Amino acid sequence: MLKGRDLFDASLFRDSTSTSVFYTFISQLKQSVDAASPSPTHAFLKTLDTKKKLLRSYTQNIDGFEERAGLLGSSSDDARIATGKGKSKLKTRDVRNVQLHGDIHRVRCTFCSADLPCTEE
Repeated sequence: MLKGRDLFDASLFRDSTSTSVFYTFISQLKQSVDAASPSPTHAFLKTLDTKKKLLRSYTQNIDGFEERAGLLGSSSDDARIATGKGKSKLKTRDVRNVQLHGDIHRVRCTFCSADLPCTEE
């Protein structure tokens, strides 16, 4: 039996059962996020940005709602410049929303560290 905080502990990847529980949870969470909409607060942040009043916002959320509201986020492909060999550099001047914990719309391979869109496949 896992507790909520256990789902975000790297040690769960040591056991195939707990790893499976994690992926099931994340899959269900992503489906919920995809069905939800940004709030009026996200629209307000975009308004501040449009009016050149927003220097930068920071979020611990992984839902990506700030980007869906129109803010360029640190996890966005549009916020990166390719530097070769699969690497990229963040365009920090353009980023208006820093996602401190990444977002649920991107996944990273635990074997090769490839960064990919999170799709149903």
